[in-house]
Amino acid sequence: MESKFVKILAFLALVSLAIASKECCAEIKNDDGKECIFDSSCHEKGKCCPHKDLVGMVRQNYKCDIDCLLVQQIQLELRASYLYQGYASYFQRADVSLPGIQKFFAHASVEERNHAEYLIEYVNKRGGHVQIDQMEIQKTCEVVQKATENDDSGLDKGMEERMCICGFVSPGGIRKINRDCKFKRDQWMEGLMAFEDALAVERFVNKKLLDLHKTADDLGDAHLTHLLEHEFLEEQIQAIYELGLYVSRLRSFAPKNSKTSRNSNYKLGEYIFDQDLSKRLDKKKED
Repeated sequence: MESKFVKILAFLALVSLAIASKECCAEIKNDDGKECIFDSSCHEKGKCCPHKDLVGMVRQNYKCDIDCLLVQQIQLELRASYLYQGYASYFQRADVSLPGIQKFFAHASVEERNHAEYLIEYVNKRGGHVQIDQMEIQKTCEVVQKATENDDSGLDKGMEERMCICGFVSPGGIRKINRDCKFKRDQWMEGLMAFEDALAVERFVNKKLLDLHKTADDLGDAHLTHLLEHEFLEEQIQAIYELGLYVSRLRSFAPKNSKTSRNSNYKLGEYIFDQDLSKRLDKKKED
């Protein structure tokens, strides 16, 4: 009887801790989607995350808001991986057949998933709590599409074809993502469109990493700032630069009068670009 009573008390304690955590890390809706808001006194009261007491032995200088932002970053990395896998599938289609670009996005998908796994392991080492939300390609594309509208990269000038491929590989359909997408796919410059999409995604991911770094710095989390600087931010800068090179090269093949109407010069340039990319990726894999 006493054992049963103790179990009930333990259960009620866990429930109250979970409720307190929700109060500390509440979710609100705004123009950018779901964001976390925090009660700054939560970590002082020891009410950061569910089951915090069970991992208290490893948790040190790890605030509630850091945990929530890291989980958001994990989900963003997983969504990027899912999106890139969809793009890899698109370029493997018989009516597209660009194996070099297919290899690029397949590799990018694995890389983003590795980033997520790295952060999951890190959160567990710090005594955090990882929650995985459902992965939706359409939602990812919509968020990046909206972020690009206010971006200073110049990518907003090509909004008429932004995320059209994403719409094609997601259940919502092309017009659900971007009503300006041309319906006839034979007018698409798939390679250029895909790499502009990827550049928009990587810039968005980088912005979120910078926001996370600033929060970690403000809260005195030296370990996390060090990890972000050495394991993530440098790699993001290199990825953005590389994608910028690809976009510039493919844009040089595009007709001047209409950016979304392919001509024979673009198709030839895209084919040569794809063959070169395929060879370089194969060589990189061998090395």
